[in-house]
Amino acid sequence: MLDVWRFLAERYALRLADAVMTSPAVRWTWTGFNEGDFIPALSDFRPTDRESVREMMAGRYLLASRIVDTGGVSPFAIDVEHEDWLEELHVFSWLRHFRDVSDGGERRFAVMLVLDWIGRYGAFDPQSWQIGISARRVLNWLRHIGLLLEGANPDEARAIKRSLNTQIHALRIRWRLATEPVDRLLAVAALLAVALSSEGESGVDRWFTQIMKLIGEQFGADGMHLSRGPGIQFVLLTQLVTVRQALSRRHPDRAQALGERLDAMHRALDSLMLGTGEPAYFNGCGPLQVDLVHSVQAQSTERRAGTGTVGGYGVLVGGPSVVVADSGHVPPLAFSSRAHASALAFEFSHGHE
Repeated sequence: MLDVWRFLAERYALRLADAVMTSPAVRWTWTGFNEGDFIPALSDFRPTDRESVREMMAGRYLLASRIVDTGGVSPFAIDVEHEDWLEELHVFSWLRHFRDVSDGGERRFAVMLVLDWIGRYGAFDPQSWQIGISARRVLNWLRHIGLLLEGANPDEARAIKRSLNTQIHALRIRWRLATEPVDRLLAVAALLAVALSSEGESGVDRWFTQIMKLIGEQFGADGMHLSRGPGIQFVLLTQLVTVRQALSRRHPDRAQALGERLDAMHRALDSLMLGTGEPAYFNGCGPLQVDLVHSVQAQSTERRAGTGTVGGYGVLVGGPSVVVADSGHVPPLAFSSRAHASALAFEFSHGHE
């Protein structure tokens, strides 16, 4: 019981400190910094869909397995109750669909959506500026910085860079105040990506050391995140693979060290994959897009060893049949926010069924 009270006290203290740092009295210090120039150092391996671009331009946004018709207005201008949809909207992962378009109107549409977000939420918003969401948004803007700046006029480009610098500075101040360990790791991944995307790469040593420290704290020796959540494992791999790819171009030794940890994570996630192409739905993992899961797993040659255990799950493989059973302990308190009471629960697939 003492551990529970200590955990609650620490979480309350972090929330109180973050409330102070995001208050209007302090928040103004985030702005006014020199506009840093960013180089396109990050790649995006996730698949694109030209039809998604056409649908968005028509006002239909398919995000988090849910489609919302905005009636032609900006998606940032409407009220939507679905939290997963809103999170996917505000992290800007959908920018990848504009990556390969050559039509000037389509590229301009993506820029206008970014500028609309800056106009509505660029100062601060408690939901869309949550640390984990901010980190993923910074990563996605950096992945497509060329698209955003090339499609903007000089004033718009300055506004985009100014907003990006403000969000980066906020992450530098707030990353230690995240109540969820996964958000702390996402923030450090974003800050390492910033260092790799900046001229001179100032800060690479610092943030690489920090990211390896957090990975050591948050992942078991078998590569499974301590939350035991396949969905969290997938999100973290998506971001960390991008960082490793950027490191490999100029820092091969560091990329190799990070890659060894990522290979174990890939292997752990693959162990929890059913024949449907999705991970098992344990500990908050809902449906994930199969093509996105495949694109992440294609970044490593590591595959499951077959029947065995990983991260507290028992895996039984027999021909085309796979059983994944939850046989582990409840995650530690700091990692248990999405834990389910699933003792002896299992999921079974036979082929694609």
